Amino acid sequence: MNHRFLAFIIILFALPAFFSAQDSSEQESGEHKNSENLSIYLNVATAYYPKSAYKSGGTHFSPFAGFFSGAEGAATLNADIKIPTPLGNHWLLRDANLVLTPAFELSPVTIKMLFNANFTPLPFLSFSAGGSIGTGWHLFNWHGLAGLNKQKITWTNGVIDEDSIEYEDYTPFSKWYYDFWAQGMFMFDFGAVFPGEWHHVIFTASYQILYKGLTGTKSDDIWEWQNTVNYANGLQYYASSILAYQMPLKLYRVGIMTELSGYVKNPYDDLGSNDNYNATFAKLSFSPLAQVNLTDKDSLLIIAQIASRRSFEEDHEKEATEPYLSYDGYEWFFNRLAVRWTHTFK
Repeated sequence: MNHRFLAFIIILFALPAFFSAQDSSEQESGEHKNSENLSIYLNVATAYYPKSAYKSGGTHFSPFAGFFSGAEGAATLNADIKIPTPLGNHWLLRDANLVLTPAFELSPVTIKMLFNANFTPLPFLSFSAGGSIGTGWHLFNWHGLAGLNKQKITWTNGVIDEDSIEYEDYTPFSKWYYDFWAQGMFMFDFGAVFPGEWHHVIFTASYQILYKGLTGTKSDDIWEWQNTVNYANGLQYYASSILAYQMPLKLYRVGIMTELSGYVKNPYDDLGSNDNYNATFAKLSFSPLAQVNLTDKDSLLIIAQIASRRSFEEDHEKEATEPYLSYDGYEWFFNRLAVRWTHTFK
């Protein structure tokens, strides 16, 4: 499994919040103004991952190595509580608002509580902050919460033995994954300047700073959360942009999303005999997307993602081995096809 489940959650649950916010803004400015300040909705997301082989040496593209590498899914129940906070009578200021969103997420191997506060002082600008806490367990080949056992790692003639890399599951509720973040987002709709139902070219750009950690661990511990290995406690960043076209059709939006993420600084204090992992590697991805409105309360978001990961000088088969290898460029690959269904209760 690649570094993917957390990114999967971010893409399918966090970023599309812009779309729902945009829809809400359009409704309130039109003839169907919604006076209710509470919205309850369910996100159910799943992703399919084809297999791509790891190749050594320089920057390259990794072709398909098989039709199936894995599948994942999660469900999140959200409640948006909107608090009007007008900053003045001017049209730029009168719709300022604060949205508080508690949420509960359940996957086959984890549970998590989340909270987010989003302040929109201007129609084109928003600021948010929040956090989450959760725990996990082992089910079949999925590992919700585990730690790398460094004591079992062995080397032969200076080469790490991949079979000695082993993550051991933590007891559920004995340790807790946590994160907290702050984000700024710029939003612009061409249709706001040139009105017309076919004039909605939408652009967003956001930057998020976040800290991820696991209770009961030390600075040199490497751990696994939601089936993604090679985590370490540390400060990270996540930047994204979306360019989309909106239409008055069932196929409501089409566009492309670009993402960039990584650690702010090296979180691995001790990697054994290797210092060439490039812990602050910037992961870049490009994702065509489409939003389909099935009914007034149901929609689908479909995403196909081409992503990057580290390329190494050494051959390897396990992602868990990578912190002990030497970075040698970018490896591009088709990462996933993901679908998120949203049902609005209120």
